Amino acid sequence: MCRLPDCRCPGINIPGGHASSETPQIVMLTFDDAINEKNINYYHYLFGREKQSNLHNPNGCPIKSTFFITDVDNSYTLTNEIYQQGHEIASHTMTHKYPIEYWKNLSYTEYEKEVKGVLRNLGYAWDSSMLTGSLEYNSDPPVWPFTLNYPPEKKYCSSGTRPNKPFPVFWEVPLIRFYGNEGKPCAMGGMCSQPESVLNISAYLWKNFQRHYNTNKAPFGIFIHSYWFDKDMKN
Repeated sequence: MCRLPDCRCPGINIPGGHASSETPQIVMLTFDDAINEKNINYYHYLFGREKQSNLHNPNGCPIKSTFFITDVDNSYTLTNEIYQQGHEIASHTMTHKYPIEYWKNLSYTEYEKEVKGVLRNLGYAWDSSMLTGSLEYNSDPPVWPFTLNYPPEKKYCSSGTRPNKPFPVFWEVPLIRFYGNEGKPCAMGGMCSQPESVLNISAYLWKNFQRHYNTNKAPFGIFIHSYWFDKDMKN
């Protein structure tokens, strides 16, 4: 029997059987890769240098982000600064190695060193690496977070290798595909064709947000890299 809070099967139904109108819309903001002198000013601009952010949730609390860091080029002094401001620090492997063949040829010891955060028995509570969502833009409800008590179907992990054994009470916060203004899918918000103005960016984010808000209120994740802020905008 799969029941909350220790188990949830993949699906689009709102937990607890609540109506969409009774369900708050969660928005998640995350950044991938190292925190360093090249991007810290972007984070200072977004969140402020002190503990109080310039941006707030409807309840008045300052917004926070999750940072998926790697060891390469990372400043742990600046990472600690971000952490002390109340943001979450998560693991994005040690080295972010490419190509994919590198991972296939690792020994167990090398693999464990690289992705030790993935395994529940090493103390981590959740993962966010399984890509899901249609390859074409549509209004189908997105998937809610689920546990890995049972190995998921391919449609819930359409990129990479799926778990082939259970990891009880280990949560998966899936990457819900984004769709560019031309309707083509991408894995993360910053990977679609880039909007050319601030207004276009707003329309792009709003279009993807509405797929969540107007259906089942599944958490809306804005998963990006800091280099997104380097793009030259016309306005």
